[in-house]
Amino acid sequence: MCIKEAVAHENAGIAELVVPILYERRWDKSTFSERSGLTYKEVEQLLENRLRITPEIAGKLEQSLGHSAEFWLDLESERVSR
Repeated sequence: MCIKEAVAHENAGIAELVVPILYERRWDKSTFSERSGLTYKEVEQLLENRLRITPEIAGKLEQSLGHSAEFWLDLESERVSR
């Protein structure tokens, strides 16, 4: 099962995918904010599964976390359709 399927299957949010990546990279919220271009508030909302992933945010996640913008938008689409 791929990561995207696991997140969708377990009724998990995007945070459940992002948190382990941040932990692995030893990034705290401030570091993630700086590296992604997201505001600190947006980072907090993302980690609470409350941030809507727009194309702009998906692009920032692509640049900072390595998965494509399409990947993040697909996850958001799956989340909204649940």
